[in-house]
Amino acid sequence: MVFLCGSNSIDKDTKEHMEVASIVQNAMDVPSGWDSCKTHIAEDAAFECQAGALNDLKTVQAYVEWCEGFGKICPDSTFTTHMQVWDDQTSTVVFLGTYHAKHTGEGGPVEATQKSTDSEYVYFFKFNEENKIVHVRKVWNDGFALKELGWA
Repeated sequence: MVFLCGSNSIDKDTKEHMEVASIVQNAMDVPSGWDSCKTHIAEDAAFECQAGALNDLKTVQAYVEWCEGFGKICPDSTFTTHMQVWDDQTSTVVFLGTYHAKHTGEGGPVEATQKSTDSEYVYFFKFNEENKIVHVRKVWNDGFALKELGWA
C-alpha cells in the first residue's frame, strides 16, 4: 500500500491513477459533468453508496448525472481533499474530503434555504488494467448533510 499526502516522489502509474481519480472527483463534486470524465470510466462502471439519497444509483454515470443536478441546486459548491491514498494491491485510489455546499439555486425538495453544509465523505475508485475506473464506492452521511441544508 502506498500513502500519498502531498508526496512528489511517486511512480508514473500511481501518478496516472491519482490524476484520473482527481478528474472524476471533479466531475462529481464541482460538478463538471459526465462528458468531462467518461473517457476515464469503464462501460457500466458500478457505483455504490449506503446513503439513502443515493441508494438507487447503480452506475458511475448515474451518480455523476445526479451530482450535476445537485450542482444546480447548490451552484457554488466546492470540495477540499484532505488525503489521497493509492493501494496497489487492490488497484484502488481513496480520497477523503469535505464537500462544501449552500442551497441557493432553484430546485431541490424545498425552496432555496440559504443554509450550508460541510459534509465529509470518502471515495474509493477501483481501477482496471486499462487505467479506467470500474467501480466507485462513496461513504457519506447524507442525513447529516441534508439536515444542515434544511431539507430534513
